[in-house]
Amino acid sequence: MNLRPVVFLLVAALACSPAFAQATVAQAAPAAANAAANAAQRPGDIGQRWQIAFDRTSQSDGQIRFLLWQHDEDTPTELTIDVKKGDTPNRIAVTARDSFRKTLGSRDYNVNIAKGNVWITAKRGERRFALQLAESTAAGVDIDTYREGR
Repeated sequence: MNLRPVVFLLVAALACSPAFAQATVAQAAPAAANAAANAAQRPGDIGQRWQIAFDRTSQSDGQIRFLLWQHDEDTPTELTIDVKKGDTPNRIAVTARDSFRKTLGSRDYNVNIAKGNVWITAKRGERRFALQLAESTAAGVDIDTYREGR
């Protein structure tokens, strides 16, 4: 993550009046988040099938954010899963499956679940992709991603 833009904005905010500084910092937060998503590095681990394993019940409300790098795109597809306090691994997996199916569609990808696990498989030929866990704010939920196959 490149921290230079964030540091620059903070220094600029400190140099200005307090009212202006608050407005600048409030506007800089979404801009910094968008810049971080755009500057994300494509992972080296790619494959045709990925597994996401969810473990433990959520102890707070939050979100789980994944980045999926498709074979022919320079920027990742961002998927956000909303989690409620008390959601079990199976409930989180169902929500994740629905989110992946809605975002990716069923033409090129097959998304299935079983016992708190989600499998994402590319359907056509040598179509390969990478999957990253970008962020999780749901306390208590353990998340592991595994590349399966080649």
